[in-house]
Amino acid sequence: MEPFDTIDRIRLKDRHAFEDVQELRSLTISFPMEPELWDVLGDIMQICDSEIPIQESVKCYRQALKCDPTYASAYESLGWALDSHFNDFDNARRNFEIAISYGAGDSARIGLARVLAQMGETVDANQSLAECDDKTRADWIEMSREIREGLWYSGDDKTM
Repeated sequence: MEPFDTIDRIRLKDRHAFEDVQELRSLTISFPMEPELWDVLGDIMQICDSEIPIQESVKCYRQALKCDPTYASAYESLGWALDSHFNDFDNARRNFEIAISYGAGDSARIGLARVLAQMGETVDANQSLAECDDKTRADWIEMSREIREGLWYSGDDKTM
């Protein structure tokens, strides 16, 4: 059932190309109000073999939220983009917190922990990690170690 068959097929690929972006974009014409489609399009834009500006992914996440203001995954995706590409920690934090309030899981909590650590708020960062359900995830273990070793915040430069 479209667009979910296409979304699932593209998600399962080992490697993504610009053709995947084009295919998802074409689906947005028929399904302009499907938040998952916009969210996945934003993600695939970031990981495909083409050089698509991150701003295009951000537009997709924001469009997903226009379609459904409670769509947790788009808040999480936006949080990661704002943190990783713009060092906009305050807005990334807000988006991760909203994602969590709408039911996002461990990935959002790990993202929030990363942002909090970069802001020098290690107690809150560790609390976010403590609230994760699966503490055996590789990304949880790595983030926990990095926070413990102080790799995200030096105390004098919040932008690292």
